[in-house]
Amino acid sequence: MSTKVLYLPEELSKSQRKKIDGLYNGVSEVSTFLIGQIGKNDKNKDKILGAEILQYACDYIEEASEIIAGRVILVELKDNPKLINFYRENNFKLLKNSTENEEKLLQMIKII
Repeated sequence: MSTKVLYLPEELSKSQRKKIDGLYNGVSEVSTFLIGQIGKNDKNKDKILGAEILQYACDYIEEASEIIAGRVILVELKDNPKLINFYRENNFKLLKNSTENEEKLLQMIKII
């Protein structure tokens, strides 16, 4: 986990910008908490669910946000329907962005 600046896509509406930022509708970037990668060893695949690991990470981020502020959790992922569905099922929303980043990763966010 770390922090990362999320550059909001130009096509994002003012109301969507305000929802992400929490205060202003004219922002072009916000600071986020980035979850880099989550995974589990195949030896432990029956002992914990991926959703549980993600929830632990989100819980720690929410504790940190109470101390240092911040309201957005970001994950970046490959365009893989299984991954997208996993994060959607865990309350992340796909950020529509017509500008590709260098890694060609999709971005999904969760508002705390």
